[in-house]
Amino acid sequence: MRKIIISIITILLIALTFTACQKNVDDIVNKVSIDDIIEKIENKETFAFIIGADDCPACQVYKENLAELKDKKDVVLDYVDFNTEDEKKVLELLINYLGEDISNGLSTPTTYFINKGEHTGNPVIGAVTKSEVVKMYETEFDNIEKIEGINIVTILLLAQLYLYLMIICTKLLRKLKKKKHLLS
Repeated sequence: MRKIIISIITILLIALTFTACQKNVDDIVNKVSIDDIIEKIENKETFAFIIGADDCPACQVYKENLAELKDKKDVVLDYVDFNTEDEKKVLELLINYLGEDISNGLSTPTTYFINKGEHTGNPVIGAVTKSEVVKMYETEFDNIEKIEGINIVTILLLAQLYLYLMIICTKLLRKLKKKKHLLS
């Protein structure tokens, strides 16, 4: 009976692990406003955001390429639609908060990385390929000290590991008890 319960729990944990890993583009790209971005910067948060436009073909390709991150990181990128925002607020963000030189205009999509409220200085301009998306995210965020807690997948994997260790320990204890009885 005990083996059946442990097997069921293990199967459930494995199933939950795989369903928790499945994200679509909407899970990765979170639409926000310029005011939301400015608030995060002022609160000294660490995050990444994209300035794009919903009518921009390159932005649509880029958002689909971001889905590649679902298997690499537990990530949500903020997305600001340039067309729906006040142009003055966008310029204020770019010039005053990010220190960007916009004399040549703004290209969409552009991805910005913010570390504790400070622009890392390495925006990614354009719709980069899937492998470049993964590389840029890992390059920027693996170098940033960011611990926001353990995600659900990690918790499930640790619980599964704990169960396996308990099974192994139980078997070892039984073997030790049998050997002790044989030696007596």
